[in-house]
Amino acid sequence: MGYSPKVNSGYELKIKTKLSSAYCIVTTETVKEKLAGILDTHLSN
Repeated sequence: MGYSPKVNSGYELKIKTKLSSAYCIVTTETVKEKLAGILDTHLSN
């Protein structure tokens, strides 16, 4: 059983820490760009 076409055409974000991993499905280009900006800002500090 698969996911919907919207999910299948999206991106999977995987955040790894020392103890665990978290996964998030990003379904739109807009959200992908917003997340990229947030992560870039956070990682550059």
